[in-house]
Amino acid sequence: MSKLAAALSDVAPDVVTPVRKGPSGACHGKYPADLEDWAEVERLRKAPGNWREAQRVVDDALGIAEPVDNDKFRYHWRRKCFCWPQGQRLA
Repeated sequence: MSKLAAALSDVAPDVVTPVRKGPSGACHGKYPADLEDWAEVERLRKAPGNWREAQRVVDDALGIAEPVDNDKFRYHWRRKCFCWPQGQRLA
């Protein structure tokens, strides 16, 4: 090991995992991460509706008795949740 590498290994911090933004455990695995489902949820919330109505319809369709917080629902369906595949997740 070079002198520089040896000196830096003593002072450099260990690799840190970045902190996830947004609600932790947004969907808890309750919602699919599929673009066809996403398109239907988008259609629900836009014509005429809102996020709460879309969540009610989705939860009824999936048989979810205890819905997650609506902020977490929106976070998931905006494709920011980490359960979405890397290529489909939005920033």
